[in-house]
Amino acid sequence: MENDINVTKENLLQEVQKFRDKEARFVIATCVDLGDKLEIIYHFDDNLKLINLRLQFAPDEEIPSIASIYPSAALIEGEIVDFFDAKIAGIGHGTLLAPDSPKAPLRKKKEVK
Repeated sequence: MENDINVTKENLLQEVQKFRDKEARFVIATCVDLGDKLEIIYHFDDNLKLINLRLQFAPDEEIPSIASIYPSAALIEGEIVDFFDAKIAGIGHGTLLAPDSPKAPLRKKKEVK
C-alpha cells in the first residue's frame, strides 16, 4: 500500500522520530502473528493521512520500544508483550494480563503431532 513503510528494528526509532519531528500523531500499534514472524504495524496520523510503519521480526527477537519518542506507546506495547509475548526493550509483562493468565493468548498455536 502507498501508505505503508517497511522498517527494520535497526531503523525503527529513526523512522518514528521523523513523524515526531513533523508533529504527526501516534494513533495505535497493531500486532499480527504471521506464524514464523510477528508484525507490528505502527499507525500515525500525519495531517489527516494515515501512514503505517510495518516491522516484521522473529518472535524471540527483541525490538526497541518507541515509547522514548511517543510515551503513550508504552501502553499498547505492554499489551503486545502480554498478548503476543513479543520482546520489546524496557516493556515488561503484566500491563493487562494477571500473572495467572494464559501466556500469549493471541499467538497462533503450533499443531502438536
